[in-house]
Amino acid sequence: MNLHFEGNRLYYMEKEAELHRALHYLSLELGQKQEMTEEQLWDVFNICMDTSNVYRHITDYFTTLDKAILDARVTNSHLKQELLDLKHENNKLNKILDDYINEF
Repeated sequence: MNLHFEGNRLYYMEKEAELHRALHYLSLELGQKQEMTEEQLWDVFNICMDTSNVYRHITDYFTTLDKAILDARVTNSHLKQELLDLKHENNKLNKILDDYINEF
C-alpha cells in the first residue's frame, strides 16, 4: 500500500478552515438567517468530500502504522526469546568451562 501521507501542518490547517466555512454556511441556513446559494451548497458538498478523503487517508495511515507496531512487537518478542535462550546456553557453557577449569 502506497500511502502518500501529508504530514504538513499547513495542509491540515487549510482543511480545517474549509470545514469551518462549510459549518458557517450550514449554520446560517439552519438558523434561517441566510439561504445557501447553489454555489455555497456545492462548496459544502466538496468540502465534505475532501474531509472524508482526509479522514480515510489518516485512517489508512494509522492502520498501516498499527500493523507496523504489531509486527515490531512480534519481532521484539522473538528477539527476547532468542536472548533468553542464548543466556541459558551461555550459562550452560560457563558451567561446563568452570568444570573443565576445576579439573586442572
